[in-house]
Amino acid sequence: MMAAWPLLFVAGVVVTLSASWLLVSRLERLGERAGLSEAWLGLVAALAADAPEITSAVTALARGQSSIGAGVVIGSNVFNLAALLGLSAVVAGRIAFHRRVVLLGGVPGVWVAVVCLLTVAAVVPPVAGLALALAVGMPYVVLLGMRRARMERLRLPAGWTRWLTAAVHEEEAELAEAIRPRPGTWRDGLAAAVALIAVVGAIIVLFVWRALRGSSRRS
Repeated sequence: MMAAWPLLFVAGVVVTLSASWLLVSRLERLGERAGLSEAWLGLVAALAADAPEITSAVTALARGQSSIGAGVVIGSNVFNLAALLGLSAVVAGRIAFHRRVVLLGGVPGVWVAVVCLLTVAAVVPPVAGLALALAVGMPYVVLLGMRRARMERLRLPAGWTRWLTAAVHEEEAELAEAIRPRPGTWRDGLAAAVALIAVVGAIIVLFVWRALRGSSRRS
């Protein structure tokens, strides 16, 4: 049985990574079909790419393993910054972002990361954590799909409206070259559903593998 555990772990990792890639690509196509802006397409791609982390954190909370959930929240953020940005900067020599884009995405990202950490650490109840995350996350998502005319209806100060409009425009300009999928079909929707099921199933398998390994060590 012990010899099968490493194979179970490797299989779970391979399925998770493969299914995540399939999920990202198919959701991008479906988003293009729906006419989503580049900013929304980027958000959809990011959510799909983080499906393993989201599933791991939810599974850990459901099993009462808050320490693992906290590790997922911290570890995924550290890895994203170190590997995705840091390694890319080393390979490319530099990474240029518009300052407004960094602030537009960074402030909500930090807020949600802190709320998630407090929730998995049992400092904040899950319902309160969800409310706090949505309080910033939902306006951010809505803002990404707005145009200047709609922003002006919010009756914000003129300086804020100009800044937000420029930030959203710059983010879409940065994503336009990176995200250009072809419009999706029903087959892409089916593939995305299968990929999501595979991601969730593989994460559950990894947690089962951990539980079995832990019980074997105790015995």
